Amino acid sequence: MIRMRCLFICSSVVDRSAQKEDSMPRENGFENKRVVIIGGSSGIGLAVAEEVASQGADVVIASSKPERVQEAIQSIGGNVRGEAVDVSDEKAVESFFTNLGTFDHLVFTAGDSLQLHELADTDLKQARRAFELRYWSALATVKYGSPQIRKGGSIDGGRRPQKFPDELKRNREKRTRETARLILMFSGRLASPAIATKCKQDSLDADEVQVESGGKTMLQVASIVPATKSKTEVRALGAMERLFWLMDQEHPAHLTVTAEVKGFTKVQNWRAALDAVQRRHPVLSTSIKRNAEGQPALYEVDAAPIPLRVVDGSVQGRWELELDREMAVPFTPEQAPLIRSVLIHKPQSALLIMIAHHAIADGMALVFLIRDLLQVLSGGQIEALSFSSSAEALLSKLPKEEKIGKAEASQGDAPQAEPALYREGDGLAPRVAARKLDEDLTAALKERARREGTTVQGALCAALVLAGRKTSSIWRKQSVRVISPIDVRAHLGAGEACGLYLVGGMVPFPPGDSRAFWELARFAKKELSPSQTFQSLSTSLHGLEAIMTKDMDVETAAQIAAVAFARDLMVSNLGQMPYESEFGKLKLEAVWGPTALQGLDGEQNVGIATTNGAIRLLHASYSLIPYLLENSELILRAACEDTTSDRKMLSCYALPVPGLLPSSIVE
Repeated sequence: MIRMRCLFICSSVVDRSAQKEDSMPRENGFENKRVVIIGGSSGIGLAVAEEVASQGADVVIASSKPERVQEAIQSIGGNVRGEAVDVSDEKAVESFFTNLGTFDHLVFTAGDSLQLHELADTDLKQARRAFELRYWSALATVKYGSPQIRKGGSIDGGRRPQKFPDELKRNREKRTRETARLILMFSGRLASPAIATKCKQDSLDADEVQVESGGKTMLQVASIVPATKSKTEVRALGAMERLFWLMDQEHPAHLTVTAEVKGFTKVQNWRAALDAVQRRHPVLSTSIKRNAEGQPALYEVDAAPIPLRVVDGSVQGRWELELDREMAVPFTPEQAPLIRSVLIHKPQSALLIMIAHHAIADGMALVFLIRDLLQVLSGGQIEALSFSSSAEALLSKLPKEEKIGKAEASQGDAPQAEPALYREGDGLAPRVAARKLDEDLTAALKERARREGTTVQGALCAALVLAGRKTSSIWRKQSVRVISPIDVRAHLGAGEACGLYLVGGMVPFPPGDSRAFWELARFAKKELSPSQTFQSLSTSLHGLEAIMTKDMDVETAAQIAAVAFARDLMVSNLGQMPYESEFGKLKLEAVWGPTALQGLDGEQNVGIATTNGAIRLLHASYSLIPYLLENSELILRAACEDTTSDRKMLSCYALPVPGLLPSSIVE
């Protein structure tokens, strides 16, 4: 139950606190707190938003004018997002808070400037409008917002003082910030010694406190007992997690997986399902910062819900545009949670984009999260899991006498890879392109790859390289380095935990290679095989541990990553979904991804997932190679349909792709 009481603060309090502002110590009372400000695009609301954002809060502002919201977001900086909401519309207010999820503090400062006149000159329509905004809109905000406030949170609303000291009146900006600073008393930092003498600093036990000057009440604030910090160190990051944590600070390296769901759902059901999944996986409530020993560590933070951005699916017809946007938005590792989501919603279908910091999750982790969500949405139960361990910790627990299979090929004598170059900041956002291989082609590809003594992954790698060389002169002239992430959960016993359990396998496709398609596919399988062994896993993790010092800086980590992950193409194949697609009345129609870019010059990423008998390809890059997926499909169809020799079948690659022009060649 939320406890509220009013504090009346007089002009003398404003004046004294203004004089003491520079001498008072600042505290991060809002670090990892979520603050919602209705009316946060201007005036006092904007000043409150700027203040709490500077103290580490996750800020959400709402205002009636979209252009003001966007201007405010640019002005505030930090971790802030905004939404246009007509607070005079009860349904709009209800929808806003339903989609928002839980938060810590609610501030209401919405309302047009009061135009005070003599009674005879008062416009009653204008006065009624002002009353509706300042009373009924505030009431609706508290009605629908208060159920979402976490324990220890607050509801605050300030009204502009009628009279200010002269020096503040002459400086509107200072006056606004002083008022905002007093509104922020709920952080636990009392505004002045005068208030401190009236109530206890630790809990504000007094039901009502009044401080007056000349009978004038200057500011009214509804305040609630401040929450105590609840941030607990769980464990230090493993070597692979540390590398991705550092890499992400140089260039956004988070990953995404997208799910299409058929069946009737409500937005509030998705919100509840996300909360349930977060309770199941404790790592979804963490942030990352260095501990007392200087080691980067995971910290569990109470009441930090997974953000859910809702998009009207009847308006947004292309989910790829939303994915483009999310790929460009980095995480702040010190702020929990390190995962967010976008729901493109229609009553009978939905598309969910899951975005996670790569230090806490890999593609398969997001695949299992999607299954957990659908289980909850369909009325099922999910049990809480223990905190996930790092890959290195799981490796150390395995029996030392475990037998290690002999690799069929060795990459130990391979030449040292040339470091990749990072792309220059040109302002371009990443882009994605999607393509489905139909069920017939998928089935034919699986069968033909089996007969040819290779794998679907080998065939896909070969097709993508050949397709890229069809339109990229750079790829034709040089060796194309293809990395395939390899899931090592089975080796480590990681099960369905949310974590980072990957190693990488490299396949270099030399320039001018005249081998036939299925020969290239067998070559890719052979090159990847050593990386799939336990021996390769152990060597990779121990080697990384040896070089990842606890005090390593971002620049050094970027240099290591430029060598370890040097590539032209990454082919991330999630394979067949490890569960059925039916969940009661809901059906998982498709999975797209994963996507994960490192910021390397010219890098191409293709995520692959098989759902309901169809392979789906998702191409992501800052500079997409034209027709990469279309040409790959043509090559795969030709390879699967060919009944003659591989050498003769190669001639089909010279066929033009419909719509492909010579001017589309990438230099």
